[in-house]
Amino acid sequence: MSDLPSCKINCDGAFSAPEGTGGGGGWGFVIQDLPGDVRGSGAGRLRHVASALQAEATACSAALQAAS
Repeated sequence: MSDLPSCKINCDGAFSAPEGTGGGGGWGFVIQDLPGDVRGSGAGRLRHVASALQAEATACSAALQAAS
């Protein structure tokens, strides 16, 4: 069993492709410890995003970078 503290990460991405634009969206995440206290969070805007999957991946990447 690891001696490292555990945490929970929730992340989400959003994607919108209005007609005639390159698409846009956003991302966000929150990091909580076992009692549920917030240990970190972040959010941002995405421009020229190609898909919902890309927005979700960006959110996960940002959360993992913040947690490490």
